[in-house]
Amino acid sequence: MDERKADVTENAEIGNRIRLLCEYRKMSFQELARQADISQAVLYNILSGNANPRLSTLQLICGALDISLEQLFSSKRSREPVTAAELKMMIKSLDENERQMLKMYLELLYKIKKQL
Repeated sequence: MDERKADVTENAEIGNRIRLLCEYRKMSFQELARQADISQAVLYNILSGNANPRLSTLQLICGALDISLEQLFSSKRSREPVTAAELKMMIKSLDENERQMLKMYLELLYKIKKQL
């Protein structure tokens, strides 16, 4: 893959990652732009993968999402385990009913593991 195609792919992945983080946070794109102090146009270009964002812009977005740049660039598709911070963020985004279901699921997994 040539360098230009790699950049386009990476930009699309960054945009997708930001979209997912907004979903986890239950944050609209407008709210993210406001909290990051960037224009909605800049954010939409990043989300669409049509922009090669500056590091300073990504730092503002990460600050608004309360994550590090490292977390933004870590691939969900990788085989690396979810970090404690990512897990905390995901759990925080759940409503009370979803948290109860997660708790029951984890308790069930724990019981199954003990039986093995």
